Amino acid sequence: MILYHLGIREKRNPFNEASFAVDLKSIIDQNLLFFDKLVELIPAKFYLPVDELEKPWFQGLSKCEKALAKKESRKLEGIG
Repeated sequence: MILYHLGIREKRNPFNEASFAVDLKSIIDQNLLFFDKLVELIPAKFYLPVDELEKPWFQGLSKCEKALAKKESRKLEGIG
């Protein structure tokens, strides 16, 4: 903020630096807590890797391809 007082141009800082630093720290801490809670709402399945063999479904395959994939997965598991 620039003030003109008695013909002298002064530049004043509208923020007290000590209180601004404390306020900034509290704002950052609040944001940190908010984003931590936000990340906890995202299920782990969206960001943890998954083995392709552990998937119980075969998306994007034709009916015949699904049947073959199921047979192979059962052979690997020793079920059938």
